[in-house]
Amino acid sequence: MKQFLVFATLLIISNSILAQENALSTFSSDECNFSVEFPEEPNIRKDSVQAEGNLLRITEYVSFSKSGVQYSITCNDFPVAKMLNSKNDILNLLKNGATPRVGGEIQQIEEFELEDNHGVSYIEKSNQFTIYNQILLVDQKLFQMYVSGMNHDAGEEAEKFYKSFKVK
Repeated sequence: MKQFLVFATLLIISNSILAQENALSTFSSDECNFSVEFPEEPNIRKDSVQAEGNLLRITEYVSFSKSGVQYSITCNDFPVAKMLNSKNDILNLLKNGATPRVGGEIQQIEEFELEDNHGVSYIEKSNQFTIYNQILLVDQKLFQMYVSGMNHDAGEEAEKFYKSFKVK
């Protein structure tokens, strides 16, 4: 009986620790008009670049989980969007933006819609990493998002992360 109580106590403690590690909290960006569930408050980096006579603002939000998963959203102005006349134009542009980050191969490019906005999702696989990516165009803002595990495949985490992403 004593062994059972010790085992049950250890099981409860380990489940509690695991639940805390996987807990996400909602983060909201007024600047980029979105909300998403991050594991920790994200680090925010802002920059701007000059392109075709326009000053483009870029904001990157990065958060890491205790289990070594990196979550990233980069939001930038994208004035070219006003020249895209069709869903096909948008999707072709986004598919051309699906480029490898770590020298891997792009796999499974799929189209999706989020609240009437068009996007593409794709997976990049390399010898070291599997990166789950999404690119989404919302009005004249471009969102480039990814999730990657440092020591394990983060497909489950990516699915939860992308399901929590909402535009305002």
